Amino acid sequence: MADKLLLASSYISLSVIGLIPSWLTVIVISRDFIIVLGMVILAMMSIKYEIKPAFISKVTTVLQLATIFFALLYLSLNQGIGYKWITIFYWATAALTVISGITYITRE
Repeated sequence: MADKLLLASSYISLSVIGLIPSWLTVIVISRDFIIVLGMVILAMMSIKYEIKPAFISKVTTVLQLATIFFALLYLSLNQGIGYKWITIFYWATAALTVISGITYITRE
């Protein structure tokens, strides 16, 4: 749960200052919110579940962290690295986050 809070606060902060697009922040936070909401609903229904992260979820977390890293690097180097690279990270992160969310929703 701590990594979720770290990622959420990082994405919100970087989105507020305009370093990460707000649509990406919404995607990242929505995925985590849906997962937590599903766990709460299952707990309220007294349905036992096992929290087992999927491999794609781990890759998604790494990519989300890498996006934060490169966005901060982009800022600190005064746009020294190309904006195209940052954009590629934004879209790759968004795609994997959505795929990871769908994976969690469709798991048994």
